[in-house]
Amino acid sequence: VVLKSLCVSSTHVFIGSKEGPLSMWDRSSARCVRVFARDAEGMHPMMTTAICLNATHVFTGMGDGAIVSWALTGESWDQFQGHPRKVEDIAVNCTCLISAARDGSVRI
Repeated sequence: VVLKSLCVSSTHVFIGSKEGPLSMWDRSSARCVRVFARDAEGMHPMMTTAICLNATHVFTGMGDGAIVSWALTGESWDQFQGHPRKVEDIAVNCTCLISAARDGSVRI
């Protein structure tokens, strides 16, 4: 597994890889407690290149330029086509999500 991105909260670590889905690990037990997947097989079709989170959602930037918003419960997700190329970084606050891509574009 080639790790591409990670994000740490007070209780969890979120890990994105080149080959598979986003995973959420419990910091105290060091165990995977949730896998966020867009299909039944549990695999992302593209690599997770950036991760950020707020109180209710985790956001992933993808290798194909998409941004995916996941409910922390793992029960739902939404996808946005934010960029024509790989998302390099994302940030979120109470009112907006900001992303930057390999092509030099920034979206708010």
